[in-house]
Amino acid sequence: MEFPLGRYVRAAHGLGGAELVSKSDTPSENLSDGLTAETVYRFADGTVLRYALEQDEGNFDFSLGESACLPCEISYQVLQHPPHGKITPERKRFGDNCRRLFWLKMQKQD
Repeated sequence: MEFPLGRYVRAAHGLGGAELVSKSDTPSENLSDGLTAETVYRFADGTVLRYALEQDEGNFDFSLGESACLPCEISYQVLQHPPHGKITPERKRFGDNCRRLFWLKMQKQD
């Protein structure tokens, strides 16, 4: 049986889906040009999912009031599948938070 990755990503961010058991944050690391962060989520069905974020702190020029979606590297990777199925895709990457939020919205199960 196949399960959509979006189901687990939505649950990881409190938007419903699979039953979340725990989450472990790796302390954020401030780099000279940005920061990195990682969180590992564990679900009741045995799934383990890693969320990673790398955000640059470059000089971005935009006016106040303009909507801006700054570039960053966001990824989700299945580290362990449930024993009774497979999650697809196993990995998803985004180049900014706007694309990630749009994808999450499209993953909503009615």
